[in-house]
Amino acid sequence: MHEKLEEGERWALLDCDDVLVDWIGGFSNFVSGLRGQRIITRPDSWDMSGWLSLPETEVRGLVNRFNETERGFEALTAIEGAHRALTTMKAFGYRLAIITSSSVHPSSVERRARNVSTLYGDLIERLHIVPLGESKEHVLTAYRNAIWVEDNPKNAELGARLGHRAFLMKACHNGHVHGVAEQEGVVHVEGWH
Repeated sequence: MHEKLEEGERWALLDCDDVLVDWIGGFSNFVSGLRGQRIITRPDSWDMSGWLSLPETEVRGLVNRFNETERGFEALTAIEGAHRALTTMKAFGYRLAIITSSSVHPSSVERRARNVSTLYGDLIERLHIVPLGESKEHVLTAYRNAIWVEDNPKNAELGARLGHRAFLMKACHNGHVHGVAEQEGVVHVEGWH
């Protein structure tokens, strides 16, 4: 995971869920199937218990089940404009790595790698997965002066504090802070365009 970095390497570090792949859309479809009714809204915060009208522990269980056992997890669709943006970054000499917080269950890791490979081919050189809800700090510190694209305001700010050029990608669940409460060193962007 932590191969030696060469002097002068240029890296773009990318979160995966809702930055490169539509995790919320896949999860919504999964929950809709369980309930037998289509969910047409999206969550407006990281706490999905209100959105799903379920206790937080049940939501966590559903997230783990989706990430670890459901076929939809390996068939998530690309975020609009991401492939083109990554191709452009690669053309400008950036190497691309994903840093994501997800299940580290072996089947989940394998399915995540397949999904990323299907959508982005050989554009992504490294895939770092930290356990769901854990800090990405130890992986972010392995890189120097990289571009860091994230949808979680706390993780974007962490990357900025560690010396990365941080971008907060707008998503349904971060709209309450996106464009409103910019953190020092974090640029808010609407999407890949």
